[in-house]
Amino acid sequence: MGDGLQTRSFLYIDECIEAVRRLMESSFHGPVNIGSEEMVTINQMAEMIMEIAGKKLSIKHIPGPWSAGQKLRQQVVAQRARLGAYANPL
Repeated sequence: MGDGLQTRSFLYIDECIEAVRRLMESSFHGPVNIGSEEMVTINQMAEMIMEIAGKKLSIKHIPGPWSAGQKLRQQVVAQRARLGAYANPL
């Protein structure tokens, strides 16, 4: 918790729109997590932002909630199989 190793899934807005369109046209009912199969840690995201900005900052880790990143990735993979691939890998 709070060590920057929590993972998130990111995708482009056009990929999100395509996933929602496919979901609306499908017969699937129930909650859906729309995202990419690629999981990025918060530390990785911070490093990418610093690289793009041309800045090197120290990362301060603070206590945070437990991450369910791996379970989310498994759900995204299963849902992409149902709806067809909608996201381009980063």
